[in-house]
Amino acid sequence: MDRIEALLVAVDWSRVDGGQLGDNIGPVPSVPRMVRDLWHADPDRRWTAVDFLERAGLQFGQSHPATVPLIPVIVAVLTDARSANVGVASSFDPQLPLRARLLEMLGNAATAPAWGGTDEELRAKAAAVVAGAEDLLLADLIAGEEASARLGVRAMAGDVIDAVVSYIDDQDVRTVHAAIFAVTRFVQLLLPECRGAVTGAGAADRVAVVVQRLRAVAGRGSGVVSVSAAAAFALAELGADTTALLGEPELAVRACAALSPSTADDTRALMALEHALRCTPNNDTWLSPGSKLERMRLYIDFARAASSRARSFNELCPGALVVATPEAESTEAGWGPLLRVAFSPGWRNRPLVQPRHRDRRPRRRTAHPGQAEPADPVRPAQGPALGQGPGR
Repeated sequence: MDRIEALLVAVDWSRVDGGQLGDNIGPVPSVPRMVRDLWHADPDRRWTAVDFLERAGLQFGQSHPATVPLIPVIVAVLTDARSANVGVASSFDPQLPLRARLLEMLGNAATAPAWGGTDEELRAKAAAVVAGAEDLLLADLIAGEEASARLGVRAMAGDVIDAVVSYIDDQDVRTVHAAIFAVTRFVQLLLPECRGAVTGAGAADRVAVVVQRLRAVAGRGSGVVSVSAAAAFALAELGADTTALLGEPELAVRACAALSPSTADDTRALMALEHALRCTPNNDTWLSPGSKLERMRLYIDFARAASSRARSFNELCPGALVVATPEAESTEAGWGPLLRVAFSPGWRNRPLVQPRHRDRRPRRRTAHPGQAEPADPVRPAQGPALGQGPGR
């Protein structure tokens, strides 16, 4: 009996509840068959198996009793030689590598366990739910109901990291993106904000190893830009020191590195963020193809970070003006923080600087003798094609 079969027979799946499968929420006895179908010759069977397993316990932002026993099974399938060169259909890629899809599901499964506070706080919320507390916020109620599964996933984070970190160096870009996502999410489960006093030297050593690997990927000047940028984005999410990456030639890498709190006082970081805003909306594709770290449009992260650090609106221009154009296709989530800097409290009592009242409508007027014709309004900079190095 191989490792995968041993893991499958060790669990009575008919007694383990999973997520919503069609109209049913309950036990998932079909898990063993679906796991075996991941390598089936029929691509439709493979797609069905992936879909079933994801909804059973590997969905984004949800934890179920089936999540905990499913994770080691998926890790075993991931590392099995039979998973090499196998593809599965997805919404965006008809031949996505199976390993990339499995890594993505692992990252999804590790997302909710990072919520709800420390281990001790999660247990307290679980106790409050059992006691029938009626004044809990919805997020705390869900955290209490999912506490057992979330704690179970946290407990295996180190083993999962050890098994998947090597895929950061995979030959397939889609697999690398998925590996960065999965590793980042599981590393977050080792941080003190999740584990609290449980965090020990072993966890710190693992975090340090992953951070070192991500820094190496982010600093590959001749590598795939989207991968290097995704690694820098991951480091920022982990709160790692990314100041060394502010000297990278690629704007995508510098801007993602500038999202880290470690760069808050570095003028190069604000410059990188403002320059990145000039590339809206093309900057939304900088982590493509495949990065799942970014849940919203990337320019929104740049706008929020830049707005929180700028001492004056002039420091955000002309990037902020590009975000304000119709061509940027921006929303209030992006231009809202920029407006708060442009019109900070008391702005009515201060003279407006030129960028604050610049007319965004194209217009022409007659220049006075000896005066140059007024410039056209700022237009979004055209970003480079993927892989050509945005903003070199």
